[in-house]
Amino acid sequence: MVLWLWLAGCDDTTYPAIGGDAVVGDTYDDVVTVFEGDCLACHGSAAPLGDLDLETDACSAIVEVDAANYDGVLVVPGDHAASVLWAKMSDSGEYGGVMPPTGTIAQASIDTVAAWIDAGADCGGAR
Repeated sequence: MVLWLWLAGCDDTTYPAIGGDAVVGDTYDDVVTVFEGDCLACHGSAAPLGDLDLETDACSAIVEVDAANYDGVLVVPGDHAASVLWAKMSDSGEYGGVMPPTGTIAQASIDTVAAWIDAGADCGGAR
């Protein structure tokens, strides 16, 4: 186990242990709940990794926004499979490793993000 963590370059200091409860739904509020439980430890407003702040205004940070480190768009409304955010969360391998690096997001939460994206990534007036 220790060797695996060393090889992955990941520990609870670099990437805090997270793992929110599974979130089921398809609304922006549901997606924000996923972010709060699974993403803000690294992508909060204080020091967002990769300059991706999912706390202040997640919608403006991800919907129709080019990915900083990949050739793609973070969220393509109506198409989760074309969205870098979903690919990273689902560990598709298309854009490097899974996010979070601990791979702790519940499948139901990943499905919630996909459903929201496929429904048009409506931010409920937040954007």
